[in-house]
This record gives sequence, structure tokens and C-alpha cells, in this order.
Amino acid sequence: MKGTLEKDLKDARYYSVLCDGSTDTSVKSQELFYVLYIQKDGRATCKLMSVETADNKDAAGLKQAMTEAFARFGIVNFECKLAATGLDGASVNMGRNTGLAARLKEIAPWLTAVHCFNHHLELAAADAFNVTFFAQLDEMLRQLFSLYQKSPKKLRELKKLAEAYGELCISLSRQAARGRSYVTRYPKQKIKGFLARWKDAHFPMFVAIFVDIIGPLRVLSLGLQADDNDPKDCKAADDNEDRLSYQDVVLTNYARALNGAAGQRQEWMDAIVLCLSNRFKDLQEAPVYKHLCPILDTQSWPGEEVNLISYGDESVTRLVDHFAQLLKQNGCDVSRDTMLAEWSALKLLISETYGKAIPYLDVWAAILSSPAGKEQFSNILNIVELLLITPISNAVVERMFSTMARMKPHLRNRMS
Repeated sequence: MKGTLEKDLKDARYYSVLCDGSTDTSVKSQELFYVLYIQKDGRATCKLMSVETADNKDAAGLKQAMTEAFARFGIVNFECKLAATGLDGASVNMGRNTGLAARLKEIAPWLTAVHCFNHHLELAAADAFNVTFFAQLDEMLRQLFSLYQKSPKKLRELKKLAEAYGELCISLSRQAARGRSYVTRYPKQKIKGFLARWKDAHFPMFVAIFVDIIGPLRVLSLGLQADDNDPKDCKAADDNEDRLSYQDVVLTNYARALNGAAGQRQEWMDAIVLCLSNRFKDLQEAPVYKHLCPILDTQSWPGEEVNLISYGDESVTRLVDHFAQLLKQNGCDVSRDTMLAEWSALKLLISETYGKAIPYLDVWAAILSSPAGKEQFSNILNIVELLLITPISNAVVERMFSTMARMKPHLRNRMS
């Protein structure tokens, strides 16, 4: 496995690195390094490269750990092919002057340092919902989870109740409201507190709003305007419109909750949009992300040849200027005339051969894996490769930490 990756890295024209760290029981920083590169089939792949122990937790120590990781594969001057790096938002990584990204840019000025998009989204949501009703809701859900997560007996009894009512194991307040005898089996203060808060109409109404807003964020869509969970989608209790029932439980403070919910939904949606814009504003001016889509997304290219002729020329020029030093180091002709000539020919080839029906990743995989294509477009395809290996998320690194925790739990980590 190591031999295959070593050969792939030496054959690859460029690669990007994703890294993150965690401290083990010995209080030593364990750094995970993944490498993202283009395979022979023309597709980008991300593979685990190494787990290194950083002697120091500062940026210098992380840079040294990265150097040692590449040295294990016989690569000394790794920066000569390094296009980008994916990091979390810790100051040791993204610090403007002394962070890992800043130190890497000293030896690779063209480097694109990417703060994980998933982390950006999480922080944006936290900013938008700061000091709102969501804090109370989050606290209550965490307490409920803790109540049952720490007691297998309680969880087993809750599941039996859920089966009896034909529902998922989430409806504590509904059964409690009906006065079933099982309520006395749990701490009365906690159960009564949960029930009193859940019976307040604010909770089911605002839960619907939060699900409606947060749901689309999970898939990075424009569905913030969707109204899948209407907070008023309940039924009146006892024919009295001033009262409301939710799951057969009469809710309190309905009128006040309804008035508050009416304005809060749009207010929180506006807050989400603003916080997302603030969190991602740096990327809007980053050369790579600003010009990535016009180049890669072949399905959004103009359909008419007259509009296609000059399409993307500015993006190509900007990207060549940004990566000029890296491209020259790898024997690429960075002259404007050469790049634009190849770009024009490449656009026509893709338009005539593939059209818009084929996904853009399949299009680029076919061209990058074709000897004829690589020879004909030997310079402009360097730009395409650099864009294809630009990282977006560090999720793969986080998943590996979860895997390591399952294989090396706390007790095993303390064994000699």
C-alpha cells in the first residue's frame, strides 16, 4: 500500500494536503495527513498518507511533522508540487502571521489555504442562533439525551413505550402528559421540568422553524426559503382557537408563541444568510475559488459557439498568474498566448464531443486519462488538475479520528 502511494505521489504533477491533529493519553499531538491528487484514470482521490507525532503543537512543529510525513515517501522538497492545504480554523493552522498556512506560504507563495467548509457552516449557524431560543432548545435536547444515554434500563423502557404507541423513541413528553405510571420511575424533577417546557407552545413551533432552516444547510442548498415544517400545522383543541394541541397534548402560551414565531423565522433566515456571507467572504476574493466554476463546470458553459469563444479567458489568465511560479517549476509554458490558445481548443473539443449531458467530472477524467488529450493540452490541463485537487472539507480526516477512537479506546490507549 505504501509502495503504491509512493509511486502515485512521485508520478503526480500536483497534490494537496489535508491535516488535523488530536492529543492522545500521553499528551502528544498526533497529526493525520491525507493527500489529494489526480490518479491515472483522471479522477481525484484522497488517501491517508501518515500519522505523525508532533513534538511541538505550534505551527513550526506541525510543519516539521508534514515534512517528515513526505520524507517517509522519499519526497524531500514537497512544496514543489503542493497546490493547497485543508485545515480547521484553529489559530495554529490559520493564524495570519505565524500559523501553519502562513509558514507554508513562505515556501509556496501560490498555496491556497482552505478553512474546512463544514466548519464554516457550523460556525455560521452558531453565530446566527447565538442568544436565541435555540439555546434553550439545545440545552433541553442535550439533557434528554443524557438522561437516557447514561441508563440502558431507562432507554429500554422508553423504547418499549415507543413501540406500544407505534412511534419513534422520541416522545417522552407525550406519554408523560397522559399521566402514565412510568413517569414515577424517573427523577420527578427532571421529568416535570421537561414536560412543563415542552408543553409551552414555543417549543414545538420553534422546533419546526429550526428544522426548516437548518435542514437545507445540511445539503448546502438554497432551500432556506422552503417551508417544509409549518409551525402552525397543528389542530385546535376542543374547538377553541386560543388553545393548541400538539401530539394530543394541549400547549400553553399559544397566542404569545404564535406572535413570536411569525417574525422570528424570517429574522433567523436573514441572520443565517448574513453569517454565511461573513464567514465565506474571504473565499469570494480567493483566485482559485473565484475562478474555479467557470473552468471546471462544463455543464454551465455557453451553448452557442459565439459566446463560448471568449468564455473563461479572464479566469484562465488570473489562475495562470496566481500559479505561475508553481507551473514554471513543473515545466509548463505560462505565456498568455499559449494558455488561451489551448483553452479555446479545449472548449471546442468538449462542446463538440461531450456536450452538457455528461457530468463535468467524467469529462475531465476522460481528457486527463487520454494520452492524446494530455499531449494536445499539456499546459492548460495543469490548471484543470490544480482546480480538481482544491480541497473543500476536512471530513475525511475527522472520520479517521473516529475510526482510530474505535480501534484504540481510552483503556487500550493506556496499556504499556
